[in-house]
Amino acid sequence: MVPATIGSIGLILLWSLNPLMFTDLFYDPLEPQGGWQILMATVYLPLILWGPLLAVVTHAYHRRRSAEVEAHQDARVAG
Repeated sequence: MVPATIGSIGLILLWSLNPLMFTDLFYDPLEPQGGWQILMATVYLPLILWGPLLAVVTHAYHRRRSAEVEAHQDARVAG
């Protein structure tokens, strides 16, 4: 749990701050948009979602494992 949580926070910080370096490529109104800028944006977009999706999967894993442990302990006490 802890490594996945730290990893998701790190990825969110890494990929959410990184677009600031590319703002001149995407938002310069005087420069015509070429094919490589569109390709770069298309490749970059999934990386932005990597951190939040890892956080969601980590939370779902924690909830599932907590429920399994609780059910196992209840069965042990009842049995």
